[in-house]
Amino acid sequence: MHPHRFVLHFAAAALLSVSAPTVFAQETRQELVQKIQAAQGIQDQFEKQLADQRESLKGYGAKLLGDIAAQSGGEASARDKAAFDRFLQRCAQMFSGKELAAKWAASYGADLSTDDLREILAHYESPIGKKEVRANKAAMAAFSAWMNAESQTRTDALIGGLLRDLQQPAKR
Repeated sequence: MHPHRFVLHFAAAALLSVSAPTVFAQETRQELVQKIQAAQGIQDQFEKQLADQRESLKGYGAKLLGDIAAQSGGEASARDKAAFDRFLQRCAQMFSGKELAAKWAASYGADLSTDDLREILAHYESPIGKKEVRANKAAMAAFSAWMNAESQTRTDALIGGLLRDLQQPAKR
């Protein structure tokens, strides 16, 4: 090999070795976060939570519309019900599990090293880590059910207060 070519190859290899770790580390970080996300079942949990909220909102929306109409001294018309159903449908489509999981992944572990992420992944892939994920999913299901029911109760009280305020005569 010609001496100049050897120097050129050596210089190119040196440049690559200096710049490659940053690119590799970035890819590794992203891959590790994606693997942690999969091991934790993050997207599935978001999808389940959104489905639970949609189901809860359906029944509550119909009740709420009826209550508001009754407080106003009438009944909701078929047109009002259809408009309210369309509103609830649009609310239900506001977020997707995929979108929420992507936002989660973009923020996860920003202050952690790739070694930290590897250790976290190893934990979630271990038998105890898998048990933790199952426990989190069960807790999240129970928590979501409570949150949906409690939100309805608290929203009822807030709307009741709003309706009372709206029905009071204006103060001069």
